[in-house]
Amino acid sequence: MKKLGDVIRGCLAAAMIILCGAVAPQQVGACTSAIVGIQRGAGGRWLLWKHRDSGHPDNYVRRIAATDSTLSYVALFNAADTASLESWIGFNEAGFAVMNTATYNLPAPAKTWQDREGFIMSGALATCRTLDDFRRLLVSYPGKRGVQANFGAIDAEGNGAYFETSDAGVEEFPLDSLTGIATRTNYSFRGTAEPLAGLKRHTSELHQLDSLLLIDRPWAPAGKLGAEDFTEVLSRSFLLPVYLPDRDKNPPKENPEAEAGISAGYFTNPYGQRAYQVCDLLDGQVKTLTDNGDVISRHNSSASVVIEGPLPGEDPAKTIIMWTLIGFPALSTVEAVTLDSVPASLLPSPATGRSALADSVAALRRKAFIPVAGKKRKFRFNLPYLRQAVPAARGRSLPHYAPARSRR
Repeated sequence: MKKLGDVIRGCLAAAMIILCGAVAPQQVGACTSAIVGIQRGAGGRWLLWKHRDSGHPDNYVRRIAATDSTLSYVALFNAADTASLESWIGFNEAGFAVMNTATYNLPAPAKTWQDREGFIMSGALATCRTLDDFRRLLVSYPGKRGVQANFGAIDAEGNGAYFETSDAGVEEFPLDSLTGIATRTNYSFRGTAEPLAGLKRHTSELHQLDSLLLIDRPWAPAGKLGAEDFTEVLSRSFLLPVYLPDRDKNPPKENPEAEAGISAGYFTNPYGQRAYQVCDLLDGQVKTLTDNGDVISRHNSSASVVIEGPLPGEDPAKTIIMWTLIGFPALSTVEAVTLDSVPASLLPSPATGRSALADSVAALRRKAFIPVAGKKRKFRFNLPYLRQAVPAARGRSLPHYAPARSRR
């Protein structure tokens, strides 16, 4: 493949406009995620990433103190959750970390008891020290779980896994020791063949990770992934995979195009192969396209968080860093969160419940999207603005990493 800056150029604007108008409506509760093991993590550190898509655009970060029976932890919360009851990604003093993505091809919970993922994760952060503890919590959960989720979790002992979870059961997928990377968007590998919500974002995620692993970057050598690959690259990306049904009818036995770095290839999901072409919306001359939820950076993207784990023998309470892009991630500035230090810009305002950084990024989000007349909650990307604003946001963000790491 080509270097990331040259990946997948030259898609025709007219073709993109036609194809973008044909995709399904976006799902509000979504998210794109990854777990990276120590064999793939830069510097030998685990990574747990969640790019959050939510109907709750305003978030904050808070530390929850330990009690006689619970552990201290830090987590991301909705601004409306003033009591900090529902965690959406976080880690605790023992080095256990957890996040989730919504999934739509597992059995749905009862309407009277659903959307309990945040409560389960808060309970896990308060009580779980290891992946084994979390597994037991899910499997032996009293009563109905009330979730339809892919939970991703890691611990300080070197374990990581996804747990595809519903009221019908729990399926565990330990991190593959050979590849060292696992990913999920909004379908489960043991779920039904449809709907495969988030398939295009999953395609984009894997395509970008494959490309990054081939090249040296300032923060990680080829073959390794760093936190910046998620916060500064994937969460600021606007790559649109376009499904090619005609190619699927007669797929080639080999895939020379992908090997040559040409903008077409085959994405393999648990239900088979699908042919796609990937278009970078920040390239070319297209001024605006409708946001249909098929690129990682969406109107309802509200945070991107990477938890960077400890090295063997390190005190997780002192060395874990939770890199946090709050608000619309593509235009936000990363902040380093540790167990004992949450930047003031991420804390909730006593008056509004919102964090100061989320408020400032909200103004940038309004410039990045154009409302579609007559269609509530429908937006178009303001691509001329984004082509200038995304590199500028990345430039503001990158200097924040080295100083935070030096304080370990």
